[in-house]
Amino acid sequence: MKFFSSILPAVGVAMLGAISVLAQSSDVIINGLGTVTQESRNLRDVVENLTPFNVAVQGAKVASGLTDIGQTVVSLTNTIMQGNYEPFPDDVAKDIVAALTTFVQVHQDLLDTIIGKHGLLQSTPFTKPIGLALQSLEAIVDRFAYLIIGLIPTREDAAKGQLDALDVTFTQAINTYNS
Repeated sequence: MKFFSSILPAVGVAMLGAISVLAQSSDVIINGLGTVTQESRNLRDVVENLTPFNVAVQGAKVASGLTDIGQTVVSLTNTIMQGNYEPFPDDVAKDIVAALTTFVQVHQDLLDTIIGKHGLLQSTPFTKPIGLALQSLEAIVDRFAYLIIGLIPTREDAAKGQLDALDVTFTQAINTYNS
């Protein structure tokens, strides 16, 4: 009987530790997506406020902002890869897909805004760097997305649907700036 009284607390502590690690690892992904979402939102505001009067100065921020977003996603990808995460249970996967959905919506809004400002930006030297930054960011986001999809098998279809929609908008933006 003494055996069980000493082993049960140890099992309980081990289970709490496992739950804590699971929560921390999903928090890395969810918070990371939140950071990238905020960077996209901030850059969208910069792009939205481009005018013929400030484009010569502010236009340079578009390509560099896309590059910064890419660097954040690469850092998040590396963090996740180093964590050797196992696939998440459905309740956690649901939260990750919710964060991913918000990221996709905000990022599509950014890309649509960049597409809408093409006429203004095409008379500047920033068009080519923006096109290259868009291509690079798409590749980075795709790599990240496939990593995330592998961790949320119960929500794979929902995640793929979001990413397919984002790919369409990326293609439109890239085609606009590479034409």
